[in-house]
Order: sequence, then structure tokens, then C-alpha cells
Amino acid sequence: RLYLPWNIIAAEDAVGNGLEPDFLLALRTKVLDMWAVIGANGEVERLACWDLILADEELASIMGKGDQAKGKKMLECLKAIRALDWTGDGTIDFTKFQRLYLPWNIIAAEDAVGNGLEPDFLLALRTKVLDMWAVIGANGEVERLACWDLILADEELASIMGKGDQAKGKKMLECLKAIRALDWTGDGTIDFTKFQRLYLPWN
Repeated sequence: RLYLPWNIIAAEDAVGNGLEPDFLLALRTKVLDMWAVIGANGEVERLACWDLILADEELASIMGKGDQAKGKKMLECLKAIRALDWTGDGTIDFTKFQRLYLPWNIIAAEDAVGNGLEPDFLLALRTKVLDMWAVIGANGEVERLACWDLILADEELASIMGKGDQAKGKKMLECLKAIRALDWTGDGTIDFTKFQRLYLPWN
């Protein structure tokens, strides 16, 4: 696994964003200790799991590098974007729980907090995006340009994206279209995994 691209990218992201090895080790150790207590049955219901995560002051303190309030807000942002339950089945198993200490999730949460993206905003955006997909994604995928036509025509999405400023939100969406923020594979189609990128903090 030392030469696998996603591990190299994760390590490069960690170093580039100032995530020290000691910090990552402390966070991983804490996450594994937590799972040893709460994961006895192999999986935990998603919201119950997040209740336990958000109640843990030590985890918040480690996540925020000593700033417990910041760490808790980072965790709330991760909850809002469903950083753990990526399958959407409503449960958290060991593999999903480990995502708490992955560099890209830490960086996403830190970026969200650092740039004033409140958990309520992220939750509203994610909810809107999932509601949209329920309507347009019935066939499992949508042609890229047709998908963007639907995205850019949705005034409510633009308003949420722009935090009440619809014109700004539409311009932000147009920028995401310009950089192909969704169709990262370049195959010309948007599936559910790609569509969800609309609510990721780094986009």
C-alpha cells in the first residue's frame, strides 16, 4: 500500500496542510480507542454514532489541535456532509468510522471552519443536493451538460450556495461547471457519487 496513489496523495495533502505525524497518530489512536468501546456489535446507527462522536470532548480537543470548540465545529461539519456514511445506508461500521482520521476529511473540516462554512449551511446544501438527485438521477446517471443545465436552472440551489445571494450562488455554480468539479473522471456522465461533490467544502 506504500505505492498506492491515494495513500501518496493523502500523505502529500497532510504535509502540505500542516498535519503533523504526531497529530495524525494521536487522532488515529483516539478514534480506534473509541471504536473499541462503541463498535462491539460491528456497526452503529449513523445518528447514534454521531451523538457519541460529538459528545467526546477529548476527540474534539485533538481534532482542533487543542481548541475544543473548533474541533467540535469541525466534527459537526463532517457530520453535515456525511463524511463517514458515504454509502448512505444509515450505519457506521469500522471502515467508515476510520474516516474520522483521514487527512482529506480533516482538511475539509478545517477548511470549512476556517472559511466560515457553518454546519447548518452544509447540511442545508447537502439536503438540497440529495433532493435534486432523487428527481434527476432516477436512471443512475445523467449526461454531464444536461446535468449542469438542471443545476444552473435551480434558483433554490443557487440561493443556498450563495447564502441568500442567488446571483453569487449561480456564479459559484458556473465556476464549478467550468472546472468540471463533478465529472472528475472525464467520461461525460454524472452519477450519484459525482453529484454529491456539489456539497463538499473544498468545492
